[in-house]
Amino acid sequence: MDNVSEMNNNNELQKDRIISIKSNQSFNESNLMTLPFISLKREKVYEIERKWDRNGKEVGLRVVGTKTHGCPTIYELDVLMALLKILSKNMDNKIVVSNTNNSHKVTNMPKVINFTYKKLAKEMGFKGWGKTTKQRLERSIKCLNECTLYSTLSIRDNQLGEYIVDFDGLESSRILKNYKSYSVNNFKLMNKTLLDPNKVEEYQSVEIDDFFFNNMCNNYFKLYDYDKYKKLTKSIAKKLLLILTQWSHGYEKYINYTTLYDYIGIEVIDKKSEYYYKREIKKALDELVDIKFINAYEIASEGINFVFNTTRKIKAKGLDKYTTEIEVITRLREINISYDDITKYCIPETMQYIAGLLRYVDDRNSLGYVDNLFKFTRSGLPLNSYDIRGYINEF
Repeated sequence: MDNVSEMNNNNELQKDRIISIKSNQSFNESNLMTLPFISLKREKVYEIERKWDRNGKEVGLRVVGTKTHGCPTIYELDVLMALLKILSKNMDNKIVVSNTNNSHKVTNMPKVINFTYKKLAKEMGFKGWGKTTKQRLERSIKCLNECTLYSTLSIRDNQLGEYIVDFDGLESSRILKNYKSYSVNNFKLMNKTLLDPNKVEEYQSVEIDDFFFNNMCNNYFKLYDYDKYKKLTKSIAKKLLLILTQWSHGYEKYINYTTLYDYIGIEVIDKKSEYYYKREIKKALDELVDIKFINAYEIASEGINFVFNTTRKIKAKGLDKYTTEIEVITRLREINISYDDITKYCIPETMQYIAGLLRYVDDRNSLGYVDNLFKFTRSGLPLNSYDIRGYINEF
C-alpha cells in the first residue's frame, strides 16, 4: 500500500461519526435501560436487593435510598428519562463519536444537565405547572441524586468489557450527583437580586455520575422511542419498552418469565402473586400493542414471544405458505411423499399440523440442517413428531 492510500485510510478511520437523534427519540445508558433499580411498590422502599441468574452465575444489585426520599420508583425513572431528553436537546440532538486511534468515544456529551423545572415538567408531558409539581420533581431529582447502587457482577463496565463488583475501585455509584438548585427563597434570604427567568438554567443543574457518564462516553447507550415511552401509563409497560429496546434484534424476541421478573423487578413469592403479575404483564403487553411498539405477542407457558414485525415473521417462518389443502399435497408430492402416506396422514384433524410441518421443514432446510429432505419430512408426518410451535397457522 502506498503512503497516499495509507494516509487516506487513516483519515477515513479518524473521521467523526455523527449519530442524529430524531425528534421522537432520546437515549439512556444501557445498564439503566434494563437493570431493576426501581421499586414498583406504591409505598416507599428504602432498600432494594435483587439477585438473579445470568448464564448459570448468580448476580446481584443493591439499591440504597435515604430516609427522606427512599429508593427510585417509576416516577423517578420518568424524571431521569426527561432529564436525558433535555440533555439530548442541549446537544442539538447529535452524538459525535470519534474514531481516533481506533477508539470510539463520544466527544460532545456534557456531564452537567442544565434545566428548569418548568421545562422538565413540559418534557414529561404535564399540562399544568405549579408549586406542587415543582416540589414533586425536585424530590425525585434528590432521590436519584442520593440513592446508591452496589453491584455484584450485575452492572457492565463497557470500557473493561466485563461485569463489575466495584466502580473504578469505589464500592458504589450513584446515578446523578452534585444537584444545584436555584431557590427564590434562598436568594431573598441572602438579599440577592432574583434571576431573570431566562438565566435560571445557568444556576440549576445536576450531573450524571462518573461511572454511567463514562459508560455512555464509551458507547454504552441506547436510543429509544421517547414519545412512545411517554404515552405509556403502566410501570411494567415502561420497563418492558426499555428492556426490549436494549435486547431486541430482528422481528421477534422470546423472553422467559423468570428473566422478565428479574429485570422488571417483580417479586413472585407464591401462586397468587404469580397470577397477579402475569395478569399485569398481559395489560402491559396490550398497552405496548396499542402504542404500536410491538405488533403482537404470543404467551407461552414459560414465557412470551414479542413480535415487532408481523409481516417479516410471517414471511420468515413461511406462515403465508401452505394455507390450502392443494398447496400442502402439491408440496408433499414435490418431496416424493407417496399417495399412500398422504392419504394416511393428511386427514382433516391433522392438516394444520402437516402445513406447519412443511413450513418447519422449509425453514430448517434453508438453514442447512436437513441432509435428506424426503427422510426428514417423512419422519415428521405422524402427528406431533416434531415440535413445530411457531410454524402453525390457522388452516
